[in-house]
Amino acid sequence: MNKISISSKSAIARVLVIIIIVVIIIAAIAVAAYMLLKPAPERDYFKIGVILELTGELSRGGYVCKRGYDLWVKVVNDKGGITIDGKSYRVELIYYDAKSDPAEGAKAVDKAIADGVDFLFGPYSSAVCLGTIPVIDKYGIPYFCGSPESHLIPEKKSKWTFQFLVTTRETPIPIIEFISKLPLKTVAIIGADDAFSKSLAESFKAECERKRFQVVFYEIYPLGSTDLSPLITKIKPLNPDVLINAGHPSNHVVVVRNAKELDFNPKIMVFHWGIDTADFLGQLGPDANYALGVTMWSPKASWKDPVFNSPSNFLKLFENIHGREPDYSEASCAATGVFVQKLLETKKLTPPFNAEKREALRKAAEEATVETILGPIKFSTEEAHWHVNIELAKYLVVIQVQNGKLIALAPEAIKEGELIFPKPSWK
Repeated sequence: MNKISISSKSAIARVLVIIIIVVIIIAAIAVAAYMLLKPAPERDYFKIGVILELTGELSRGGYVCKRGYDLWVKVVNDKGGITIDGKSYRVELIYYDAKSDPAEGAKAVDKAIADGVDFLFGPYSSAVCLGTIPVIDKYGIPYFCGSPESHLIPEKKSKWTFQFLVTTRETPIPIIEFISKLPLKTVAIIGADDAFSKSLAESFKAECERKRFQVVFYEIYPLGSTDLSPLITKIKPLNPDVLINAGHPSNHVVVVRNAKELDFNPKIMVFHWGIDTADFLGQLGPDANYALGVTMWSPKASWKDPVFNSPSNFLKLFENIHGREPDYSEASCAATGVFVQKLLETKKLTPPFNAEKREALRKAAEEATVETILGPIKFSTEEAHWHVNIELAKYLVVIQVQNGKLIALAPEAIKEGELIFPKPSWK
Protein backbone atom coordinates (compact mmCIF):
# COMPACT_ATOMS: atom_id res chain seq x y z
CA MET A 1 0.00 0.00 0.00
CA ASN A 2 1.52 3.31 -1.07
CA LYS A 3 1.92 5.93 1.58
CA ILE A 4 0.99 9.56 0.84
CA SER A 5 3.57 11.99 2.17
CA ILE A 6 2.61 14.70 4.65
CA SER A 7 3.54 17.39 2.11
CA SER A 8 1.23 15.80 -0.49
CA LYS A 9 -1.61 15.78 2.00
CA SER A 10 -1.01 19.48 2.74
CA ALA A 11 -1.08 20.34 -0.96
CA ILE A 12 -4.35 18.46 -1.42
CA ALA A 13 -5.85 20.26 1.59
CA ARG A 14 -4.83 23.63 0.17
CA VAL A 15 -6.46 22.81 -3.18
CA LEU A 16 -9.66 21.74 -1.42
CA VAL A 17 -9.75 24.97 0.60
CA ILE A 18 -9.30 27.03 -2.57
CA ILE A 19 -12.09 25.10 -4.31
CA ILE A 20 -14.41 25.63 -1.33
CA ILE A 21 -13.65 29.38 -1.28
CA VAL A 22 -14.31 29.67 -5.03
CA VAL A 23 -17.62 27.80 -4.67
CA ILE A 24 -18.66 30.10 -1.80
CA ILE A 25 -17.80 33.21 -3.83
CA ILE A 26 -19.72 31.95 -6.87
CA ALA A 27 -22.70 31.09 -4.68
CA ALA A 28 -22.62 34.54 -3.05
CA ILE A 29 -22.52 36.26 -6.44
CA ALA A 30 -25.39 34.10 -7.67
CA VAL A 31 -27.49 34.91 -4.61
CA ALA A 32 -26.76 38.66 -4.96
CA ALA A 33 -27.69 38.59 -8.64
CA TYR A 34 -30.88 36.71 -7.87
CA MET A 35 -31.86 39.20 -5.17
CA LEU A 36 -31.31 42.11 -7.55
CA LEU A 37 -33.06 40.62 -10.54
CA LYS A 38 -35.87 38.62 -8.99
CA PRO A 39 -39.31 40.19 -9.26
CA ALA A 40 -41.03 41.41 -6.14
CA PRO A 41 -44.09 39.47 -4.98
CA GLU A 42 -46.87 39.60 -7.57
CA ARG A 43 -48.67 42.94 -7.61
CA ASP A 44 -51.14 44.45 -10.09
CA TYR A 45 -50.66 48.11 -9.17
CA PHE A 46 -47.77 50.61 -9.22
CA LYS A 47 -46.30 51.35 -5.81
CA ILE A 48 -44.57 54.74 -5.92
CA GLY A 49 -42.70 56.12 -2.94
CA VAL A 50 -42.81 59.89 -2.40
CA ILE A 51 -40.19 61.60 -0.23
CA LEU A 52 -41.74 64.84 1.07
CA GLU A 53 -41.41 67.39 3.85
CA LEU A 54 -44.72 66.68 5.60
CA THR A 55 -43.58 68.16 8.92
CA GLY A 56 -41.04 70.80 9.89
CA GLU A 57 -40.39 74.31 8.62
CA LEU A 58 -40.67 73.31 4.94
CA SER A 59 -43.91 71.36 5.33
CA ARG A 60 -45.98 74.01 3.52
CA GLY A 61 -43.83 73.37 0.45
CA GLY A 62 -44.15 69.62 0.97
CA TYR A 63 -47.92 69.88 0.75
CA VAL A 64 -47.61 72.04 -2.37
CA CYS A 65 -45.91 69.10 -4.07
CA LYS A 66 -48.36 66.61 -2.59
CA ARG A 67 -51.29 68.45 -4.18
CA GLY A 68 -49.63 68.15 -7.60
CA TYR A 69 -48.73 64.47 -7.27
CA ASP A 70 -52.16 63.66 -5.82
CA LEU A 71 -54.07 65.32 -8.66
CA TRP A 72 -52.15 63.27 -11.24
CA VAL A 73 -52.98 60.05 -9.36
CA LYS A 74 -56.63 61.00 -9.00
CA VAL A 75 -57.07 61.62 -12.73
CA VAL A 76 -55.19 58.43 -13.67
CA ASN A 77 -57.04 56.17 -11.23
CA ASP A 78 -60.41 57.72 -12.10
CA LYS A 79 -59.74 56.49 -15.64
CA GLY A 80 -58.94 52.99 -14.35
CA GLY A 81 -55.18 53.33 -14.03
CA ILE A 82 -52.19 53.14 -16.38
CA THR A 83 -52.97 50.87 -19.33
CA ILE A 84 -50.21 48.63 -20.66
CA ASP A 85 -50.92 45.92 -23.25
CA GLY A 86 -54.64 46.16 -22.59
CA LYS A 87 -54.38 45.76 -18.82
CA SER A 88 -54.90 48.65 -16.40
CA TYR A 89 -52.72 49.14 -13.34
CA ARG A 90 -53.84 51.51 -10.60
CA VAL A 91 -51.30 53.78 -8.90
CA GLU A 92 -50.64 53.97 -5.17
CA LEU A 93 -48.55 56.79 -3.75
CA ILE A 94 -46.87 56.02 -0.42
CA TYR A 95 -45.65 59.15 1.36
CA TYR A 96 -42.51 59.17 3.52
CA ASP A 97 -41.89 62.19 5.75
CA ALA A 98 -38.48 63.80 5.29
CA LYS A 99 -39.29 66.10 8.24
CA SER A 100 -37.68 69.06 6.42
CA ASP A 101 -34.28 67.54 7.18
CA PRO A 102 -31.79 66.02 4.66
CA ALA A 103 -30.71 63.25 7.05
CA GLU A 104 -34.33 62.30 7.73
CA GLY A 105 -34.91 62.33 3.97
CA ALA A 106 -32.13 59.76 3.55
CA LYS A 107 -33.78 57.56 6.21
CA ALA A 108 -37.10 57.93 4.39
CA VAL A 109 -35.50 56.60 1.20
CA ASP A 110 -34.15 53.60 3.13
CA LYS A 111 -37.65 52.89 4.44
CA ALA A 112 -39.22 53.23 1.00
CA ILE A 113 -36.70 50.77 -0.48
CA ALA A 114 -37.38 48.33 2.36
CA ASP A 115 -41.11 48.63 1.60
CA GLY A 116 -40.49 47.56 -1.99
CA VAL A 117 -41.56 50.66 -3.92
CA ASP A 118 -41.11 50.54 -7.68
CA PHE A 119 -39.46 53.98 -7.94
CA LEU A 120 -39.55 57.35 -6.20
CA PHE A 121 -40.93 60.87 -6.59
CA GLY A 122 -38.79 63.54 -4.99
CA PRO A 123 -39.15 66.25 -2.35
CA TYR A 124 -40.05 69.91 -2.30
CA SER A 125 -36.68 71.29 -1.21
CA SER A 126 -33.25 71.21 -2.78
CA ALA A 127 -31.69 70.54 0.64
CA VAL A 128 -33.60 67.28 1.12
CA CYS A 129 -32.99 66.30 -2.49
CA LEU A 130 -29.23 66.77 -2.08
CA GLY A 131 -29.29 64.83 1.18
CA THR A 132 -31.03 61.84 -0.40
CA ILE A 133 -28.99 61.52 -3.61
CA PRO A 134 -26.20 59.36 -2.06
CA VAL A 135 -28.80 56.82 -0.89
CA ILE A 136 -30.61 56.93 -4.24
CA ASP A 137 -27.37 56.21 -6.07
CA LYS A 138 -26.45 53.42 -3.66
CA TYR A 139 -29.70 51.56 -4.33
CA GLY A 140 -30.02 52.48 -8.01
CA ILE A 141 -33.64 53.58 -8.06
CA PRO A 142 -35.20 56.20 -10.39
CA TYR A 143 -35.85 59.46 -8.52
CA PHE A 144 -38.16 61.95 -10.24
CA CYS A 145 -38.01 65.34 -8.51
CA GLY A 146 -40.81 67.73 -9.47
CA SER A 147 -39.80 70.71 -7.32
CA PRO A 148 -36.10 71.19 -6.35
CA GLU A 149 -34.22 73.90 -8.27
CA SER A 150 -30.71 74.20 -6.83
CA HIS A 151 -27.87 74.18 -9.37
CA LEU A 152 -25.96 71.99 -6.90
CA ILE A 153 -28.16 69.01 -7.80
CA PRO A 154 -26.86 68.51 -11.39
CA GLU A 155 -23.33 68.94 -10.05
CA LYS A 156 -23.80 65.62 -8.21
CA LYS A 157 -24.07 63.86 -11.61
CA SER A 158 -26.53 61.34 -10.18
CA LYS A 159 -27.34 58.59 -12.63
CA TRP A 160 -30.80 58.15 -11.09
CA THR A 161 -32.00 61.67 -10.20
CA PHE A 162 -34.08 63.77 -12.63
CA GLN A 163 -34.82 67.48 -12.01
CA PHE A 164 -38.02 68.71 -13.68
CA LEU A 165 -37.59 72.45 -13.04
CA VAL A 166 -34.69 74.54 -14.31
CA THR A 167 -32.06 75.50 -11.78
CA THR A 168 -31.41 78.63 -9.76
CA ARG A 169 -28.81 79.61 -12.35
CA GLU A 170 -31.46 80.04 -15.06
CA THR A 171 -34.49 81.44 -13.24
CA PRO A 172 -33.12 84.93 -12.42
CA ILE A 173 -32.26 85.62 -16.07
CA PRO A 174 -35.70 86.60 -17.48
CA ILE A 175 -36.71 88.78 -14.53
CA ILE A 176 -33.40 90.67 -14.39
CA GLU A 177 -33.53 91.07 -18.16
CA PHE A 178 -37.04 92.49 -17.75
CA ILE A 179 -36.15 95.06 -15.07
CA SER A 180 -32.87 96.00 -16.81
CA LYS A 181 -34.97 97.96 -19.32
CA LEU A 182 -36.36 100.19 -16.55
CA PRO A 183 -34.74 103.29 -15.02
CA LEU A 184 -33.19 101.37 -12.13
CA LYS A 185 -29.59 101.37 -10.88
CA THR A 186 -29.20 99.94 -7.38
CA VAL A 187 -30.20 96.58 -5.90
CA ALA A 188 -30.30 95.04 -2.42
CA ILE A 189 -30.31 91.22 -2.30
CA ILE A 190 -31.18 89.06 0.69
CA GLY A 191 -31.77 85.31 0.91
CA ALA A 192 -32.63 82.51 3.29
CA ASP A 193 -29.96 80.10 4.49
CA ASP A 194 -30.83 76.88 2.66
CA ALA A 195 -29.51 75.23 -0.51
CA PHE A 196 -32.20 76.59 -2.83
CA SER A 197 -32.34 80.14 -1.48
CA LYS A 198 -28.59 80.65 -1.13
CA SER A 199 -27.84 79.44 -4.64
CA LEU A 200 -30.69 81.61 -5.94
CA ALA A 201 -29.35 84.69 -4.14
CA GLU A 202 -25.90 84.04 -5.60
CA SER A 203 -27.39 83.74 -9.09
CA PHE A 204 -29.40 86.95 -8.67
CA LYS A 205 -26.23 88.76 -7.62
CA ALA A 206 -24.26 87.43 -10.59
CA GLU A 207 -27.02 88.29 -13.06
CA CYS A 208 -27.50 91.80 -11.61
CA GLU A 209 -23.79 92.47 -11.91
CA ARG A 210 -23.79 91.12 -15.45
CA LYS A 211 -26.54 93.61 -16.28
CA ARG A 212 -24.49 96.38 -14.62
CA PHE A 213 -26.74 96.96 -11.62
CA GLN A 214 -24.96 98.19 -8.51
CA VAL A 215 -25.50 95.67 -5.69
CA VAL A 216 -25.46 97.88 -2.59
CA PHE A 217 -26.39 95.18 -0.07
CA TYR A 218 -26.12 91.36 0.07
CA GLU A 219 -26.84 89.18 3.09
CA ILE A 220 -28.09 85.69 3.95
CA TYR A 221 -30.44 85.29 6.92
CA PRO A 222 -31.54 82.18 8.93
CA LEU A 223 -34.18 80.14 7.10
CA GLY A 224 -36.74 80.17 9.90
CA SER A 225 -36.58 83.93 10.56
CA THR A 226 -39.92 85.39 11.63
CA ASP A 227 -38.65 88.96 12.01
CA LEU A 228 -36.37 90.53 9.42
CA SER A 229 -36.87 94.13 10.55
CA PRO A 230 -33.20 94.49 11.66
CA LEU A 231 -32.16 93.53 8.13
CA ILE A 232 -34.68 95.88 6.50
CA THR A 233 -33.52 98.64 8.87
CA LYS A 234 -29.97 98.23 7.53
CA ILE A 235 -31.15 98.31 3.91
CA LYS A 236 -33.57 101.27 4.10
CA PRO A 237 -30.95 104.09 4.42
CA LEU A 238 -29.22 102.75 1.29
CA ASN A 239 -32.42 103.52 -0.65
CA PRO A 240 -32.02 100.78 -3.29
CA ASP A 241 -34.23 100.92 -6.36
CA VAL A 242 -34.86 97.17 -6.15
CA LEU A 243 -35.17 94.71 -3.26
CA ILE A 244 -34.71 91.03 -4.15
CA ASN A 245 -35.53 88.28 -1.68
CA ALA A 246 -34.41 84.73 -2.49
CA GLY A 247 -36.43 82.35 -0.37
CA HIS A 248 -39.70 80.53 0.21
CA PRO A 249 -43.21 82.01 0.44
CA SER A 250 -43.02 82.16 4.25
CA ASN A 251 -39.84 84.25 3.93
CA HIS A 252 -41.47 86.55 1.38
CA VAL A 253 -44.41 87.18 3.72
CA VAL A 254 -42.04 88.26 6.51
CA VAL A 255 -40.10 90.58 4.17
CA VAL A 256 -43.25 92.31 2.91
CA ARG A 257 -44.71 92.75 6.39
CA ASN A 258 -41.46 94.14 7.82
CA ALA A 259 -40.96 96.45 4.82
CA LYS A 260 -44.45 97.88 5.30
CA GLU A 261 -43.97 98.28 9.07
CA LEU A 262 -40.76 100.23 8.44
CA ASP A 263 -42.21 102.17 5.48
CA PHE A 264 -39.50 100.83 3.19
CA ASN A 265 -40.87 101.10 -0.33
CA PRO A 266 -38.41 100.39 -3.17
CA LYS A 267 -39.49 100.93 -6.77
CA ILE A 268 -39.70 97.15 -7.31
CA MET A 269 -39.78 94.14 -4.97
CA VAL A 270 -38.67 90.87 -6.57
CA PHE A 271 -39.39 87.46 -5.01
CA HIS A 272 -38.69 84.96 -7.82
CA TRP A 273 -40.96 81.99 -7.05
CA GLY A 274 -43.75 81.92 -4.51
CA ILE A 275 -45.81 85.01 -5.32
CA ASP A 276 -48.25 82.68 -7.06
CA THR A 277 -48.80 80.54 -3.95
CA ALA A 278 -51.85 80.52 -1.71
CA ASP A 279 -49.62 81.31 1.28
CA PHE A 280 -48.22 84.50 -0.25
CA LEU A 281 -51.47 85.81 -1.72
CA GLY A 282 -53.69 84.67 1.15
CA GLN A 283 -51.56 85.86 4.06
CA LEU A 284 -50.65 89.24 2.59
CA GLY A 285 -53.92 90.19 0.90
CA PRO A 286 -53.60 93.67 -0.71
CA ASP A 287 -49.98 93.95 0.47
CA ALA A 288 -49.06 91.22 -2.05
CA ASN A 289 -49.84 93.65 -4.87
CA TYR A 290 -47.02 94.81 -7.16
CA ALA A 291 -44.66 91.96 -6.18
CA LEU A 292 -42.67 90.75 -9.18
CA GLY A 293 -41.74 87.12 -9.75
CA VAL A 294 -41.28 84.24 -12.16
CA THR A 295 -43.41 81.20 -12.87
CA MET A 296 -42.50 78.13 -14.88
CA TRP A 297 -45.91 77.39 -16.31
CA SER A 298 -48.84 79.24 -17.83
CA PRO A 299 -52.48 78.09 -18.08
CA LYS A 300 -52.65 80.04 -21.35
CA ALA A 301 -49.98 77.90 -23.06
CA SER A 302 -51.14 75.56 -25.83
CA TRP A 303 -49.29 72.38 -24.81
CA LYS A 304 -50.94 69.00 -25.43
CA ASP A 305 -50.86 66.79 -22.34
CA PRO A 306 -51.68 63.04 -22.53
CA VAL A 307 -53.38 63.06 -19.10
CA PHE A 308 -54.70 66.60 -18.48
CA ASN A 309 -55.24 67.48 -22.17
CA SER A 310 -54.08 71.10 -21.79
CA PRO A 311 -52.81 73.63 -19.21
CA SER A 312 -56.21 75.33 -19.19
CA ASN A 313 -57.95 72.04 -18.42
CA PHE A 314 -55.46 71.33 -15.62
CA LEU A 315 -56.27 74.78 -14.22
CA LYS A 316 -60.00 73.95 -14.15
CA LEU A 317 -59.42 70.58 -12.46
CA PHE A 318 -57.20 72.13 -9.82
CA GLU A 319 -59.60 75.03 -9.18
CA ASN A 320 -62.52 72.61 -8.79
CA ILE A 321 -60.67 70.81 -6.00
CA HIS A 322 -58.74 73.61 -4.28
CA GLY A 323 -60.70 76.73 -5.19
CA ARG A 324 -57.71 78.62 -6.58
CA GLU A 325 -55.07 78.57 -9.30
CA PRO A 326 -52.09 76.20 -8.87
CA ASP A 327 -48.57 77.53 -8.48
CA TYR A 328 -45.85 76.21 -10.74
CA SER A 329 -44.56 73.59 -8.26
CA GLU A 330 -48.04 72.06 -8.08
CA ALA A 331 -48.15 72.02 -11.88
CA SER A 332 -44.64 70.59 -12.22
CA CYS A 333 -45.32 67.77 -9.74
CA ALA A 334 -48.46 66.83 -11.68
CA ALA A 335 -46.39 66.93 -14.89
CA THR A 336 -43.80 64.68 -13.24
CA GLY A 337 -46.43 61.97 -12.94
CA VAL A 338 -47.51 62.45 -16.56
CA PHE A 339 -43.93 62.11 -17.81
CA VAL A 340 -43.29 58.90 -15.88
CA GLN A 341 -46.67 57.45 -16.89
CA LYS A 342 -45.83 57.97 -20.55
CA LEU A 343 -42.53 56.12 -20.12
CA LEU A 344 -44.23 53.19 -18.38
CA GLU A 345 -46.77 52.91 -21.21
CA THR A 346 -44.23 53.29 -24.01
CA LYS A 347 -41.69 50.84 -22.58
CA LYS A 348 -44.41 48.47 -21.29
CA LEU A 349 -42.97 48.42 -17.78
CA THR A 350 -45.44 46.70 -15.47
CA PRO A 351 -45.33 46.26 -11.70
CA PRO A 352 -43.68 44.98 -9.64
CA PHE A 353 -40.24 46.41 -10.42
CA ASN A 354 -36.83 44.80 -10.10
CA ALA A 355 -33.35 46.16 -10.93
CA GLU A 356 -33.79 45.41 -14.63
CA LYS A 357 -37.04 47.39 -14.90
CA ARG A 358 -35.61 50.27 -12.88
CA GLU A 359 -32.69 50.51 -15.27
CA ALA A 360 -35.07 50.43 -18.23
CA LEU A 361 -37.09 53.28 -16.70
CA ARG A 362 -33.93 55.30 -15.98
CA LYS A 363 -32.68 54.86 -19.54
CA ALA A 364 -36.08 55.81 -20.98
CA ALA A 365 -36.18 58.96 -18.83
CA GLU A 366 -32.79 59.98 -20.17
CA GLU A 367 -33.87 59.56 -23.80
CA ALA A 368 -37.54 60.58 -23.99
CA THR A 369 -39.30 63.85 -24.78
CA VAL A 370 -42.85 64.16 -23.44
CA GLU A 371 -45.13 67.15 -23.92
CA THR A 372 -47.02 68.06 -20.73
CA ILE A 373 -48.83 71.00 -19.12
CA LEU A 374 -45.36 72.26 -18.20
CA GLY A 375 -44.18 72.11 -21.80
CA PRO A 376 -41.87 69.56 -23.46
CA ILE A 377 -39.94 67.63 -20.80
CA LYS A 378 -36.50 66.54 -22.03
CA PHE A 379 -33.56 65.87 -19.72
CA SER A 380 -30.11 67.13 -20.63
CA THR A 381 -27.03 64.92 -20.43
CA GLU A 382 -24.67 67.87 -20.78
CA GLU A 383 -22.43 68.25 -17.74
CA ALA A 384 -23.61 71.79 -16.92
CA HIS A 385 -27.28 70.73 -16.83
CA TRP A 386 -27.05 67.05 -15.99
CA HIS A 387 -30.54 65.50 -15.87
CA VAL A 388 -32.20 68.95 -15.76
CA ASN A 389 -35.26 69.69 -17.88
CA ILE A 390 -33.32 72.61 -19.35
CA GLU A 391 -35.74 73.22 -22.24
CA LEU A 392 -38.07 74.79 -19.68
CA ALA A 393 -35.74 77.79 -19.49
CA LYS A 394 -37.19 78.96 -22.81
CA TYR A 395 -40.70 79.26 -21.35
CA LEU A 396 -40.24 81.13 -18.05
CA VAL A 397 -42.92 83.76 -17.42
CA VAL A 398 -42.41 87.09 -15.61
CA ILE A 399 -45.48 87.90 -13.48
CA GLN A 400 -46.73 90.66 -11.20
CA VAL A 401 -49.50 90.62 -8.61
CA GLN A 402 -52.10 93.22 -9.55
CA ASN A 403 -55.38 93.57 -7.63
CA GLY A 404 -54.76 90.18 -6.06
CA LYS A 405 -54.33 88.42 -9.41
CA LEU A 406 -51.28 87.19 -11.29
CA ILE A 407 -50.63 89.09 -14.50
CA ALA A 408 -48.16 87.77 -17.10
CA LEU A 409 -45.83 90.52 -18.31
CA ALA A 410 -43.43 88.52 -20.50
CA PRO A 411 -42.85 86.82 -22.87
CA GLU A 412 -44.90 88.76 -25.39
CA ALA A 413 -46.80 85.70 -26.64
CA ILE A 414 -48.71 85.30 -23.36
CA LYS A 415 -48.54 88.86 -22.04
CA GLU A 416 -51.71 89.90 -20.16
CA GLY A 417 -50.92 93.44 -19.04
CA GLU A 418 -48.38 96.15 -18.32
CA LEU A 419 -46.05 96.45 -15.35
CA ILE A 420 -47.24 98.79 -12.62
CA PHE A 421 -44.10 100.84 -11.94
CA PRO A 422 -42.87 102.24 -9.69
CA LYS A 423 -44.50 100.41 -6.84
CA PRO A 424 -47.14 102.63 -5.18
CA SER A 425 -46.75 103.63 -1.54
CA TRP A 426 -47.99 101.30 1.20
CA LYS A 427 -51.60 101.77 2.26
